[in-house]
Amino acid sequence: MRPVLTLGNFGYTNNFYGSTEDEAEDDFTATVTGGVKAIVPVGSKLFFRGNVLPSYYWYLYNEDRRSFGGTYDFSALYYLSRFSFEGRVGSYTSNVNLSSEVEQPVEQSVLAGRLRAQYELGSRTALVGDLNLAKRSYGGPGLTDAELDTVEGLDGTDTVWSIGVRRKLGSRLLVGVSYEQGDLAFVNEGELRDATSTGVMGSAYLDKSRLDVNVYMGYREFRPKDGSSFVPYDGPSGGANLTYALTRLISVGAFARSNLVSSLYADSAVYDERRAGVTFGISPRWAGLYATYETGSNRYTAPTLQPDGSSVKRNDDVKTLRGGLRGQVTRYLNIGITAEKSDYTSNLPGFDRSVFRIGTTVGFGSGGIDILK
Repeated sequence: MRPVLTLGNFGYTNNFYGSTEDEAEDDFTATVTGGVKAIVPVGSKLFFRGNVLPSYYWYLYNEDRRSFGGTYDFSALYYLSRFSFEGRVGSYTSNVNLSSEVEQPVEQSVLAGRLRAQYELGSRTALVGDLNLAKRSYGGPGLTDAELDTVEGLDGTDTVWSIGVRRKLGSRLLVGVSYEQGDLAFVNEGELRDATSTGVMGSAYLDKSRLDVNVYMGYREFRPKDGSSFVPYDGPSGGANLTYALTRLISVGAFARSNLVSSLYADSAVYDERRAGVTFGISPRWAGLYATYETGSNRYTAPTLQPDGSSVKRNDDVKTLRGGLRGQVTRYLNIGITAEKSDYTSNLPGFDRSVFRIGTTVGFGSGGIDILK
């Protein structure tokens, strides 16, 4: 058992509601999380693990947004000579910035279950399967009736399963391919958002002395269910990350990603969030310093009607500068500070905005607990 106590997101934002610059309001924020992480071995092949981590979300000026949340989950892991299995159920409630479209904290509650299995076909090849179930809801204190009606449009359930093959090539390269299907159902706005998805995804992970490459990319198709006006979408999905150590202390990297994200914008169920960037890091023994520049866009899939009668697809260009410091003071005590500034420029009037945040984290016992593979 490991006790956990973390003071996170202890900092400041100049735009609590993620609104246009002339309407921006600042605030000071903090999140306190405490509880226990535990693993209980039952013999040599079966393990139970769980997290009981209640949280409190605090804001100085927006007192009506303060709330409790937390992570409460339980999982079982079973290992045989060729077969391994994990089942997990949990409840997760947190105040999160809903997306890059809605840069303000909203309470997100998720009841989730997951089943994962792996069967070794040989010393280097494995068959893998994954099933994810989630029931999600949105709300929270301090929201007006109109705001509640808007965010509750995202309430619903997700069911996603995949099956694939993973193979180790050499001593440092792991590759895989999988087929997946998803069902996205919404309680209040099914006529706009209900959809199914299919996709073929490939993965590759390379770990060399100086080079790390992690890729999970493929092609996904989204189609409306019967009675839904969801706009069909086909396109690349996933992301890639590359890091290269120039010296023992200095590293550089590049990354890119593309995913569909649920939208609260009235005429579009989703938007395509595309990002790419570079990062620079310095890692002396006691800490890690990093700086990241990221650029991209939020591309909306459905056009919206303008006051002059024309139809235009919204497109928000995004530029983000991020930097921070992470340090391990002792085995169980870690500290960190992160600063971030994002600028959004839209092709439609009224959506330009800028958001700056700075936050610190002090954690005791917050590291993960690993089971030997």
